[in-house]
Amino acid sequence: MPLALELLPKDKHDFQGLEELFKLNPEMVEPHFGVLLEWLQDINWPIAQTIAEYLAQQGKALIPFVKEVLNGKDRVWQYNILVYIVDKWPVDIVTDIQGELENLAKCSILDDEVDLRALGILVNHNFGDSKVLRRQLDFKLSGIKGILQELLAIERIMNDRNRAKL
Repeated sequence: MPLALELLPKDKHDFQGLEELFKLNPEMVEPHFGVLLEWLQDINWPIAQTIAEYLAQQGKALIPFVKEVLNGKDRVWQYNILVYIVDKWPVDIVTDIQGELENLAKCSILDDEVDLRALGILVNHNFGDSKVLRRQLDFKLSGIKGILQELLAIERIMNDRNRAKL
């Protein structure tokens, strides 16, 4: 059994295994990047952020594994990858996942922040057509403004009721 495989985390508290794993040449660990990324499915697991910090430093070698997650359906996992890995990459690495970011940014789901994070990365790295990005931003803003108006209407009702009780 290869050494890197033996050192993969056994549970969410296996910092000792990680410490030894991270001492290895990254090329020995690379075949297991996908397994390590799985620990980012729940960023609250104790070892998740330590793994994210390590993986963020692996650059282009991590691209195929990140693409697989970004092309998947697990929105929480995608968000964690964007926040804890992609946000830390320089522009020359992010370029390799521009297409995936554009697809995520197009999504109109307002109950998570994956689309917003992807849109922000595209804008921060000056990727994509600015007119398309502006339309996506305006669309998202219109949805959020509608939600905000509803919340403010509810707040007014609650405030009126509280005043009436006094």
